[in-house]
Formats: sequence, C-alpha cells, structure tokens
Amino acid sequence: MERQKIIEWTDEEILARLNALYVSERQSVVDYDAHMMAIDDLSLRLGLEMLRDRAQDHALQLAARIRELGGEPSGRLVGVQPAGSTPARMLAFDLGEKQRRAGQYLELLLGIIEDARTAKLVTQLLLEELQHLQWLKSAWLAARQRANEKA
Repeated sequence: MERQKIIEWTDEEILARLNALYVSERQSVVDYDAHMMAIDDLSLRLGLEMLRDRAQDHALQLAARIRELGGEPSGRLVGVQPAGSTPARMLAFDLGEKQRRAGQYLELLLGIIEDARTAKLVTQLLLEELQHLQWLKSAWLAARQRANEKA
C-alpha cells in the first residue's frame, strides 16, 4: 500500500486560505441579506437572518486571526450573486455556497499541523458551518416541496 503524503500548509498558505474564507463569509453576508429581503416566508427570513449574523461573526473572527498571524484581511466581494427568483432557487444557491465553504474549512484544518490556535478556531467555525448546512438542507427541501406542490 502506498503511503499518503501528509498535508501541511505553510504559514503563507494558511494566511491565504484564512483570507479566502474571510472573503467568502463576507460575501455570504451580502447574499443572505439580499435573499432574506426577497423572501416573504417569515421562518425562512429569520433563518437567513441568523445565518447572515453568524457569517458576519465568522468574518470578524477570521479577520482577527489573520491580523494576529501578521496578515491583513482583504479581498473583493462580487456584490449580490444571482441566485434565482424563488425561495427554493435562492436556498439552493445558499446551500451550494455553504457546502463549498465547509469544504474549504475542512481542507484548511487538515493542513494545519503546528498552529493549535488557528486549528481550534477553524474547528469551531467548521462545526458551526455544518450545523448551518443542516438547516439550509431542511429549508431547501421544504421550499422545493412547496414549489412542486404549486406546479
């Protein structure tokens, strides 16, 4: 059996990945806010509001850690991303983005070998992302079912 190479990020790679997550969290704040305003269903709006607020908190925590590591949080947002005109389509977009971001957190965590503080932060944020992912899955399935019943 062939031995697998150990994943180990350099300090620069860790900073770059933290910064990519920082930008992704900030982008999700913009997207959740837009989707929240476009959806009439109060329970969906409240759920998206919670996700938006947690994404903002994640971005702040990531920015603080980036600074502690000697970096500067930066990156460009693309504005509200087109996600469709129905709750089901908006939630599908949000779900896909959440899945991608959870993968980014996991990939970063796997390669942090020596920096216990960053590993702890990334672990905490990944666990929250996974909890939020479950809510989004349920919300999307329910919205999709409602859309199919109307059709």
